[in-house]
Amino acid sequence: MEQPGHVLIVAADPSPAWRRRWPVVEATAGLAAVSPAVLTTAPTAHVVQVAAPTDPHVLLAHLRTAAMAPGPLLVYLGGLLALDDRQGRPHMAISHSTSRTLRYSGLPWDWLRAELAVRPPDVETVVVADLVAGTPAAWAAFDVDPDFLTGPYALYGTVQAPTASRAAPAYTHALTAALRAAQHAPPHAELHAYVTATADLPPATTHWLTAPAAVPGEPPPAPEPEAEPDEQEPGAVDYSQAVAEAWADGRHTEAYAIVAALEAEALREHGPSSPQAAHWTGIRADLAYRAGRYADACHLWLQRAGTLLGAGVPHTDPAVRTAVDNAHHCWHHVEPAYRTRLGSALLSVRRIVPGPPGAQQDVQQRLILTTT
Repeated sequence: MEQPGHVLIVAADPSPAWRRRWPVVEATAGLAAVSPAVLTTAPTAHVVQVAAPTDPHVLLAHLRTAAMAPGPLLVYLGGLLALDDRQGRPHMAISHSTSRTLRYSGLPWDWLRAELAVRPPDVETVVVADLVAGTPAAWAAFDVDPDFLTGPYALYGTVQAPTASRAAPAYTHALTAALRAAQHAPPHAELHAYVTATADLPPATTHWLTAPAAVPGEPPPAPEPEAEPDEQEPGAVDYSQAVAEAWADGRHTEAYAIVAALEAEALREHGPSSPQAAHWTGIRADLAYRAGRYADACHLWLQRAGTLLGAGVPHTDPAVRTAVDNAHHCWHHVEPAYRTRLGSALLSVRRIVPGPPGAQQDVQQRLILTTT
């Protein structure tokens, strides 16, 4: 008999002392309402929601109970990430935490690692985090070690910079929307790739948390060189005549306006997760590429791929593969400020859509060089 799953949802809005609005408690109300059979790969699951906790030891008790669950486990953590002022260890602030009391009043990330380490390696253990960095030091920690939140679990989610313009947990909103539309639990890596592409978060102020890659048996050959796109590349979408003519005449603003209007129409008629919407996302990506806005182009191609995957298009479909290959090509031209965060998103999708031989390794190696 298959063991039931266990879901622990912990969300804490930052206290006013942090001067950072992050309404994650409200956002997780929808997540807690998702069918338990969709949240984990088990046919049934126990769901525990802890909203606005005030005592880290109560959270520790919940973590210990969750870790002992015999079936698949999903732990969601939403809140503010900061480093304690004595040892510089990561903590998630809870309702009454401040920068001075964080070491005693926050949830140490080391507790999470220690409690989940007792889980059998062959039983699914997933952590999803939607966090905002409370201080520049917490954000800068990712430049030193992009994986400093990893542990004995598959990790997905995002961390927003303390200077991020958005004051909403967009990853949680996109995750909830995707799960509500699902009939059964999607593979976590595929779900993360979809949410990565649809959350519409600015790459410069977003760090994407990704599950560790599988260790390859033999190193793949070096990536084949990619040709510069011609008039049909990046491909898989056809221009309307009006867009093509406006762009050819140098009326770029007009071309953007036409595409925006057609995309809005597709969104109204078919919804944001439809192939029709993805079609116009691809056109926007191609226009961004032609204008030399490589970070925007990369982000939009990933968004197109994620929308197609979320709509049930197989990862082997040429439209999906072309979108990811185009994103990969654009990423090679992205300026350093965006390279790590877009690269993390690209690597997540590359694990679903491998691409040509050596493509995934190319992203991994370039990310290492970027962060060293």
